[in-house]
Amino acid sequence: MLYSANVFLKSNKKVFRLKKHINNDKIFLKKSRNFITWLINYLLNVLKPGINSSHGNFSNQDKEFICECVEEYLKTIGKIKWKQLQKRMQKDRCVPCSQIDLKNVWNLKHLREGGAEAPDEEYLEEGLKLYLAEGIKIMNYNDSLKRINRFHKIKYDFLKYINSSLKNLSLKIQKLKKFGFSSNHDIFSNEDKEFISEWIVEKLSKKPPIEWKLLQNEMKIRCVSCSQNDLKNFWYSTQRQLTRESRAESQDNLIIEYLVQKDEI
Repeated sequence: MLYSANVFLKSNKKVFRLKKHINNDKIFLKKSRNFITWLINYLLNVLKPGINSSHGNFSNQDKEFICECVEEYLKTIGKIKWKQLQKRMQKDRCVPCSQIDLKNVWNLKHLREGGAEAPDEEYLEEGLKLYLAEGIKIMNYNDSLKRINRFHKIKYDFLKYINSSLKNLSLKIQKLKKFGFSSNHDIFSNEDKEFISEWIVEKLSKKPPIEWKLLQNEMKIRCVSCSQNDLKNFWYSTQRQLTRESRAESQDNLIIEYLVQKDEI
């Protein structure tokens, strides 16, 4: 009986310690929820058992194929189907890869064409190793709060390249608009303005309603980050300016006619 009582007490102590440990880990997980979601997504997409993933080691032809497929999806459907693209890569190109690898190729293309400096492959590999090492420690619950601050710096420095789509300018603008901020509608270059005007005029001549979502996808293909409100603001402001100019011209014509009639009298 004494032995069984000691075992029971020891087991209760373990349970109490485990509960206390779990409560501490809940606080920890709240502070690192962004990292945990990224890690789960990475483990599901990259470290799948049974897939010999290329981990982003694509040839130039593979990268061109990925970008062409993404542009095709944006033109026809309006959204990118990464799962279908993953199957196409395995079927057509015989390249097994993860969805994150495909996203990285597309996002890095946007970074290069947008003027941002693309990271070196060595930097990405080192960052990924550090990131996974920290992630394994977190999943084993052997990390402390001091170490959280250290790997958070690695996370933000690393994810600003890998998850650049999450830090897209259009997403930031949409978040700001919820708090009452308005974006500047004159964010386009002259070439972009000509493209938008020609696209809308062509659309109105064929089918009257303007599909702003499709136009936004076309601008994404041109590597221009903008919201639908930005496009509307530009188009309607130009229309208002044209109406003002036409009204001014009509008023000038009326004044000229009046003066001519007065001279004749």
